[in-house]
This record gives sequence, C-alpha cells and structure tokens, in this order.
Amino acid sequence: MAADVERGKSASHYVGGSFLHAGDVIRAWYLTNGPDVALVTYVAAAESGDAAAELADAGTIVRSVDFG
Repeated sequence: MAADVERGKSASHYVGGSFLHAGDVIRAWYLTNGPDVALVTYVAAAESGDAAAELADAGTIVRSVDFG
C-alpha cells in the first residue's frame, strides 16, 4: 500500500505515492494534461541521508512539468 499519497494540480494534474521495498524508498507519480500522460519515478536507499531532500526536489520538479 502506498504512503504519503498526494493529488493535485499545478502545471498538470498529478497523483503520487511512496513505497518501501527491500531497503529502498520508491516514489512514483502519474502526470497528465488529458491527452498526454507521464510516469515519473524516484528511488533511493532508505538509509540515505540525502533521500528526504532529493525527494522534496523531485516533487518540485514533478509539479512544474507542463506538457505545453
């Protein structure tokens, strides 16, 4: 089951969720503007000290995607 599920609209509609698997943090987002769809993923070792900051940066990037 996904944790930290988020839905929203910025440049595109998006939904994302986080998963823990085999010592990794996996975050996946789907983005769409209607006719276009993208799957974006982020994977890091759960014990990585940089994972939280990198995940925040990845979320900022995802929310800025504009299919144009």
